[in-house]
Amino acid sequence: MSDELKHLIIKLLDKEQSTRLGSTNDADEVVEHPWFKDVDWEGLMNKTVDLPFKPDMEALKKKKNEDEEEEKGSKEDEQELKDSQQQDLEFKISHNSELQVSDMDLISIAMDEKKDIIDQEKQKLIEKHKNKFKDF
Repeated sequence: MSDELKHLIIKLLDKEQSTRLGSTNDADEVVEHPWFKDVDWEGLMNKTVDLPFKPDMEALKKKKNEDEEEEKGSKEDEQELKDSQQQDLEFKISHNSELQVSDMDLISIAMDEKKDIIDQEKQKLIEKHKNKFKDF
């Protein structure tokens, strides 16, 4: 990292607003910093400057689309599995058929968890309002 770049960063990040680069002459003060001496500002404004690196936009778009499709597919697969398991369990419950111990255990655990949550919320409400119900 060049000394000019270090100076630019330090001045831009100065905690003291009055001495921070750009505080007295706005953007002109930043543009005039020595680190930017080789920048063709007029060419940038007119969009006539050749870029040192030009990304392959078609390849980037293709990669983005592939990533989105892959992510969408994995989320859909996960949701499809959950839905299938839920439907299977609901079918077994509604038809009182072939409920295995593991299914019953899942139902029991879910009910216990709900009961625990309700008990915790009930206790919170009692604590919150216990002064109102001293005689109750």
